[in-house]
Amino acid sequence: MTRERPLAARRAAIDARIDAALESATANSLALARTTMEEAGWFGPLLACSYDSVADGSAADGADAEGALLAAAAIELLAGYCRLRGELLVQLDDGVAHSLNRDPPSALLAADFLYTSAYSTLASIDHARIGACFDAFTDASLSIVGAFDAGGAGAEPSRTDRRPSIEGTAGALGETAATVGAALAGVERDRRDRFATLGRGFSTARRVRLALDSDVWPAHVGRPDLDDRRFVRSADRSRAEAERALSRLPSPADAGPLEALVDDALPPV
Repeated sequence: MTRERPLAARRAAIDARIDAALESATANSLALARTTMEEAGWFGPLLACSYDSVADGSAADGADAEGALLAAAAIELLAGYCRLRGELLVQLDDGVAHSLNRDPPSALLAADFLYTSAYSTLASIDHARIGACFDAFTDASLSIVGAFDAGGAGAEPSRTDRRPSIEGTAGALGETAATVGAALAGVERDRRDRFATLGRGFSTARRVRLALDSDVWPAHVGRPDLDDRRFVRSADRSRAEAERALSRLPSPADAGPLEALVDDALPPV
């Protein structure tokens, strides 16, 4: 992996490692695990670009670079788990209008498989900071579970509850992706805060934009009215915070890979 590697090449490299993690998902009951992972990824490239932004040239094609690609696959698998479980919660809530029609036991089995695969992939990385990576993944997992619990079946969240729920899922995954990428590239813990901010902010803003165009919201956060300016402005604030953090990355970081990713996946409205 190099700083000049195009986004398409990064995604292809990550997808190859996701495919390897899903090789055992051959049973019919696990088919949903594969189809869930067919969606274009954001969190894996976010991790890889965070790594690229600070990795020196000598780490471009070595074991650390391979570890970053494996970690990128792992965060995508965890995101797949989050997406599938969130959609299942929506499906099981009779009070929520949606277009989902999946077999709940198969969906649960597929989600659990993705969760286990995420941690197995992470465990395959040989890196001095793998403990910090596991800590970050665990924090994200706890945040996701907390967001799901807060939006339990039948709950009708207020508008002020929606942004925290999105931050607890997509935001937490984005924060983990960016900080793990930075950690694998050698950024010390006390200098990863701006990576955390940009990962959380861009991911929250992206999830809001996607959800506004969908009939499925994660973890029962509810669909806001499209003229809910206050809610949309909160997403704009998330992006603004992320852009400030991106412009102030610790030296000698190169923001180019992350800027290219954001321009591709989250263009200005």
